[in-house]
Amino acid sequence: MYDIYYRVQFIDGDNKVRNTQWILSGQPAVDPVENGLINIPTKTSDVQFNYVYSHWTEDFNVITTPLDVHAEFTNFLRDYPVYFYNGAECI
Repeated sequence: MYDIYYRVQFIDGDNKVRNTQWILSGQPAVDPVENGLINIPTKTSDVQFNYVYSHWTEDFNVITTPLDVHAEFTNFLRDYPVYFYNGAECI
């Protein structure tokens, strides 16, 4: 009788693998953020939005196949300061 293990990869918002686990078939993977294995996943801001980690996209409580779990993010509009100058004086 053989034990079957599946690879579970946790991927951040920039498509970088942050954590890899080999899980026995039928068993759960562990949340690497909650268990302190990795820092909170990040996603690089773009011109319009900043991103904040929200949760993982896949359920990893019962592993029966290889699985890539991606970080999900909430986006927020970026703020930019705007200054008006009257000659050399900021108004």
